[in-house]
Amino acid sequence: MKQSREAEDSYKRLFEDAPMGMVLRDWQGLRVTHANRAFCALIGYAEDELVGMSVRDLTHPEDLDMSLAQLQRLIADEVQNYRIEKRYLKKNGEILWASVTVSRVLDAAGKPQHLFGMVEDIGERKLAHEQQLAIAAAHRSSLVREVHHRIKNNLQSVAGLLGRELDGHTELHPRLAVAISQVYAIATVHGMQGARSNETILLCDTLAQICRNIVEQTKAAIQCRIEGESQGFLPVQIARDEAVPVALVLNELIHNAVKHTPPDAPAPTVSLESDGVSARVRIGNSAKAGGEFDFASGLGLNTGLRLVQSLMPIAGATLSYGGVGSGRVQAELSLTDPVVVATAENPMI
Repeated sequence: MKQSREAEDSYKRLFEDAPMGMVLRDWQGLRVTHANRAFCALIGYAEDELVGMSVRDLTHPEDLDMSLAQLQRLIADEVQNYRIEKRYLKKNGEILWASVTVSRVLDAAGKPQHLFGMVEDIGERKLAHEQQLAIAAAHRSSLVREVHHRIKNNLQSVAGLLGRELDGHTELHPRLAVAISQVYAIATVHGMQGARSNETILLCDTLAQICRNIVEQTKAAIQCRIEGESQGFLPVQIARDEAVPVALVLNELIHNAVKHTPPDAPAPTVSLESDGVSARVRIGNSAKAGGEFDFASGLGLNTGLRLVQSLMPIAGATLSYGGVGSGRVQAELSLTDPVVVATAENPMI
């Protein structure tokens, strides 16, 4: 009996004096029955405050389901022990990141009597890991932006060389002029991605740059405006996978409007409306007399509009054409999720 008591006392001292947090829970209710000084120091509660508290009382809500699922596996005898990383809620409201190892304590008959947990503070390790991830993410972002910047420069160089071949005689090589315009449109996308640390591509910036490109290439006038720009305009960003197709669609529509505007007619107009989650781009120009035309069916489409038809995203984009009076025609491109989404800076999020 004396040896048994000495062994029990020795166990209690080891439990109490262990540098690692230790806690016992009862098997039936999973509530704290004992906690050592190290665990109390980690969690900020005195032992008498901890006794009777459940897993739900101490576990961060986002980690509760995972923690309970592991406990159920242990109770169902699917595992003998388990180890997880989870967050505790300290008494002062702070969060404790910990590595937790839980096992069963059996009685003399081999039946489960307690759950024994060892808790190690891994807050510094987590912080160091997060800092490493942040550094790696920043490094990746810098490299990606540099790649986009170089791609943009290379594309602009190619377009510039092709432009010199034309030597101002675009009427002799109309398709080459359009191809140059398309290269500039793709370069615009890469330029936008290279300009922001998060590679965000704003529709308003893309549209404005494409208009500038076409004006510079064709020497034609374009009236481009952002509706409500000075009155709390809410921009949208183009989904990364759709950025090039959308840029090419806009480029073709605007280029087509310039191409089909009679020399003595008013300049084509380009306008953008955006409510922070969706957008409408309207492109209007004076119409030349011609044959029948229907975008939906493909009737009367030229090469540029056939390209537009093939580039249109399957979901989140619609294009319609209609007359607006006084011999003018208007294309309206409507964009919604998943083609355009709210920006991180948007207060509507």
